[in-house]
Amino acid sequence: MSCALTKGFTLGCKEFAGGVKELKFKAFPIDIADYTIGANNVVTIAATSQTGWYKYELREEVASLTDTATANPQNATLFYTTEIKFFLENFNSDNSEELHLLAKNNLLVAVQTNAGKCFLVGLPRGADVTAIAAQTGTAFGDKYGYDVTIQYKDTHPIYEITKATYDSLVQ
Repeated sequence: MSCALTKGFTLGCKEFAGGVKELKFKAFPIDIADYTIGANNVVTIAATSQTGWYKYELREEVASLTDTATANPQNATLFYTTEIKFFLENFNSDNSEELHLLAKNNLLVAVQTNAGKCFLVGLPRGADVTAIAAQTGTAFGDKYGYDVTIQYKDTHPIYEITKATYDSLVQ
């Protein structure tokens, strides 16, 4: 059985900037019924689940979001790995403890890109922190903080949320 293609791609304008502007995190458990996947894979989030989110402000050019499809023709399998990598400054015990708590949880992650798009990572099972590297660097201009990696695997590509939905996610 073949899967029907639904559209082509044309060249667009050169108008977007790469990178991630900001992240918001929510720890599981969540009420999965509050998250509805609509047309074009855009998720809406019920008002009851728009609280309990924690914002991580980021410096420019220190974060990325990657969604990679992996197919195995021999096994006829296809899955997606979404990876968020970011740097947080200020290596200290308070920040280490907060990142330790982040790593202990299954997470929903709302991502706002520099291009103005917003995505939701971790629906429905939760994303995982897979690496945290604290570092002081060696030279005065080196990084002094944490490199963090979060990963999520699913049989579906990444979901999008509107900017209005992203903005509604509060602590």
